[in-house]
Amino acid sequence: MVTATDFLFKVAELQDDLRGVTDISDAKTVTETAERLEGLNYAPTVILPVADFLRIKKIDLLAKIEEIISLSDEEVYELSPGDPRSYFDMKLQYIATLVYYFKQLVQLRRGNAEAWDEVDELYVHD
Repeated sequence: MVTATDFLFKVAELQDDLRGVTDISDAKTVTETAERLEGLNYAPTVILPVADFLRIKKIDLLAKIEEIISLSDEEVYELSPGDPRSYFDMKLQYIATLVYYFKQLVQLRRGNAEAWDEVDELYVHD
């Protein structure tokens, strides 16, 4: 079980990790990548609507993380009804997942062949 102190420390690490990512700011590249992923029915397991996530900028994701941090216990449990974990555990999972998939998304926006191969393997060749 994650304590409040552990939660804040781990979130700060994730935020620092995210701040270190060089985002792609070219709107055309962001849109083309999002449309290609939507065409594959790409569905990362994030708490944001996928269409919004595929177009999100780093600055907006950092703001979303702040929103997640400030969610009440009730709001967290509404997002994951029946989940026995503490709300700190669940918030941390939401944030870690967003950061993980955003880092992958940036690689896709950069045209990284290995990142696209992974998506193709999961969404095209199955």
